[in-house]
Amino acid sequence: MKKFLNTERNVARDIKLAQIPTSGIEKTARVKTGETKKVVEWRWEGETRVFLLPREFTDTLMELPFTRDVILAVGHIYLQQGCPPDGKIKTTAREIAATLGLQWKGDLAGKIEDALTLARLLTIRNTRRKIQKGKIWYERTEIYGFLDSWTRIQVRDGRAIPANSQPILIQLSPEFASALRNGFVIHIPLAAIQAARRAPARCRVAAKNIVFYLASLQPLEYVTISASKLRGIAGITTRRDKASKTIQKCLTALQGVFVKKWEKQGDKYHIWLYPQGV
Repeated sequence: MKKFLNTERNVARDIKLAQIPTSGIEKTARVKTGETKKVVEWRWEGETRVFLLPREFTDTLMELPFTRDVILAVGHIYLQQGCPPDGKIKTTAREIAATLGLQWKGDLAGKIEDALTLARLLTIRNTRRKIQKGKIWYERTEIYGFLDSWTRIQVRDGRAIPANSQPILIQLSPEFASALRNGFVIHIPLAAIQAARRAPARCRVAAKNIVFYLASLQPLEYVTISASKLRGIAGITTRRDKASKTIQKCLTALQGVFVKKWEKQGDKYHIWLYPQGV
């Protein structure tokens, strides 16, 4: 029986969550808790959103790709637990690992907790404007994130709980919980995520980005995508010839598991997918 990671489409397809910035601006700004903190903020070209992280945690930015995965796993567990109205779920590090199709290892617990912390601290600020006759007619700034808090229970009823089974209580942000309840849920085959992890090291994030996008198109079993669009979907910013090689490595890694076959004809990629089987 196939296993799936179920999550909200827009969050899964948001490649900027997994893109590591190479520079940022240090400043004092309001974060999603309402507090004013010293942060590093960055914005990607063509984006209206600004990403913020407390300055003292900027050394964790390399963990953004895994943090994106953990955010998706938390979303899956929230859906699995019936979308509690208060946005709270109870889970374990082992369950989060299994949700992502990861083989359990002792060091995964610490890595997952670091990702939960980064997900709690990450703030996104988005200013929406409506311009009429050359003037700002309407402006609204949204400040949000994904997790508001998380807690690990180590002792219960006077007894220490084994590290592997210590419960983790997670409070989803109202915005993330609402997106999961009201958004469009997609079903991502775990085997495809695992295949993306087996891609060459420098292609793994791009391969996962492609998986998440293609999964959102199913039940389609055949798609045609331009090379430039697929570069954007994968989050590849290298020059065109190098990007083409990376995309082809990604598709090859997924072939036989998620991608039935693929062909490049001119500036188009023709991709055939296996039936989802939901």
